[in-house]
Amino acid sequence: MKAQITIFIIIGILVVVAFGITLYAGTKMSGRIETKETTQRLEQLGLQPLQDYINTCLDISSKEALKLIGKQGGTIYASQGGLTPDYADTGPYLTLTDQDLGELKTPYLVMPPEGNVETLFYAEPPDYPFPGFPYAGGELLFTGYYGMSKMPPLYKKTPAGENVTNSIQENLEKYIAQKTAECTKWKTFEDKGYTITAGNPAVSLIFAEKQEQFQGEKYITIELNWPIEIATPGGDKTQLKDFAVKENVRLATVYFTAKQIIDADVTDISYKPENRESFTVTTTREGEDSIVVLKDTQSTLDNKPYEFWIARKNRRPALWQIDTTELDKFAFHVKENRGASITISGNKLVITDICVNDPVTIELNASDPDENEIIYDVTPKQIPGENAIGLPFGIRVYAKDNSAHDENWYDYQDIQLQVALCPVE
Repeated sequence: MKAQITIFIIIGILVVVAFGITLYAGTKMSGRIETKETTQRLEQLGLQPLQDYINTCLDISSKEALKLIGKQGGTIYASQGGLTPDYADTGPYLTLTDQDLGELKTPYLVMPPEGNVETLFYAEPPDYPFPGFPYAGGELLFTGYYGMSKMPPLYKKTPAGENVTNSIQENLEKYIAQKTAECTKWKTFEDKGYTITAGNPAVSLIFAEKQEQFQGEKYITIELNWPIEIATPGGDKTQLKDFAVKENVRLATVYFTAKQIIDADVTDISYKPENRESFTVTTTREGEDSIVVLKDTQSTLDNKPYEFWIARKNRRPALWQIDTTELDKFAFHVKENRGASITISGNKLVITDICVNDPVTIELNASDPDENEIIYDVTPKQIPGENAIGLPFGIRVYAKDNSAHDENWYDYQDIQLQVALCPVE
């Protein structure tokens, strides 16, 4: 009896499995038949060239949109067909020229710090970036507040389904829909007797949205829903509506790689953007500012690696706390209304006393968040004379980079010197 029950159970399982396989195969076959029938109907009505034509325009517009939003740091302006409001003639962006896209306005994704973070980090000297930098608790500390990230959001909705303004996703969708419609010209088909009435195009992007999807991300799918009513020369009427292309761009991977670079750049002054995994990372100067260019070798458009540009507004270097222990041991002299000379030699502060042969030398150091060369300066260049005797005489040591010409972007430290008359011989 038990053996018979077991046999019936096995037979039941096999029937269910067979039914499932049949249902799956039927569904797949139905989809193939439907696609084949659609293609055959388009060919019979002479509409396959029109379908291909619209897909070609969609492909061209998609490639252009991805290139533009990559080289403009995640932005497509309203005047270009996107959603981002245009800046005035002078705004927080770099004006650049690209061989394929022409003039670009690439907004700064890294801006100098503004305001203080409680009493921990400061945006302005003399406490910038924090008092005693980089010494903290007997160790060197380079993390802090060195800029602000202006990276736009990637997704148009939060995980909770709330709308997000000015996202990369929505900018792309609007641009592609508009440019695809502008690309299509119906005259060739109308000259052959077709009557074409197009509705409003709407684009949806399908790409990695969850962490577990990033690992296998290979491309982005662009779906266009565009109802197009067509009357053929023979009097038949039909509608084309759904179009789609795939582009070999790992949009989410590129975005979050760029975001990681920006986040590190604004919080760690010792960080330097470098190559990582499939990305080559290069930094070029643009006047006083810089551009960090990411190229993803696993994302390609027109057989070239996909690029994302990060524009950085120049930021002030951070002067290391100057050890004044040696200076506190000396009184610098004046004689005949002339005092010690104060100069910079490379990265050294040199004070040459008029009454003592050996100059006092203090080593200087500084860090620059934009990887620029550091230049040091000091004012004044000389202790003026006897009117400074008996008073603490202040000098200011500057650290500036080789890009900045505006004193507002220097860091500095004030030092007090003791002044006395030359000893009587």
